Amino acid sequence: MNDLIAAFLKEVLGYVPVLASVVASPRQTIPHRIYDRNAPLKDAMTFFGATLALLLVLQAPLVGSEHDYIKVAGPLLAIKIVTMLVFAASITFLFRVAGGHGGFIATLCASLYIVAPVYLFTVTLKLLGLGILTTGHPAETADLKAGALSFEQTMHLLTSEGSGTAMLITGLMLVYMIGVIGWYLVCWRIYRQIHDVSRLRSGLIYLVTWLLYAGTVHLDRFMQHAIFDGKPPPVF
Repeated sequence: MNDLIAAFLKEVLGYVPVLASVVASPRQTIPHRIYDRNAPLKDAMTFFGATLALLLVLQAPLVGSEHDYIKVAGPLLAIKIVTMLVFAASITFLFRVAGGHGGFIATLCASLYIVAPVYLFTVTLKLLGLGILTTGHPAETADLKAGALSFEQTMHLLTSEGSGTAMLITGLMLVYMIGVIGWYLVCWRIYRQIHDVSRLRSGLIYLVTWLLYAGTVHLDRFMQHAIFDGKPPPVF
């Protein structure tokens, strides 16, 4: 047991500095971890997997008694990995169409490092929003956690009531949109360098990628609904 705890702490202590470095200087850290490491894909997958594991732990209280959390965690991890593979393959295809020369593995590694902080940011704001919702509307929060209401239905209900809670959560959503768009703008040069295309072509692909991003989100939701019989757990 002590060996297991020690191994876990070693992984956590190794994860935190990498996360801090990726967030603080993504344009330097991510290319370094792609091109100057002996096993870049293994390192990227380990980082992404550690992020997903952390997020599942943080969101464990959101899963209702109707779900076995151990059985929930496995499919959710698989879904995230599948959507990442689709996302990276699609970006590689778009850059190849634009005359790029980068490979799929490098694109996948970059995507794993870029998307992991987005997931962390998303879940952090989601937990904050649920905390705000619980304070003012415990009944709606219970319905949301149980899957009786979707997030969109909950927001519509609160907005129609003129609730101040809806305004606070709308503010969080605005922060989320600005943060995610800004993060991808900062990191997009990494993809441009991998594929060696002009700024104009890279910028056009960036715009198209937002449609791709929306598509992967819908793919994620579709797989969750299919696996969990239309009642996915309320986790990222």
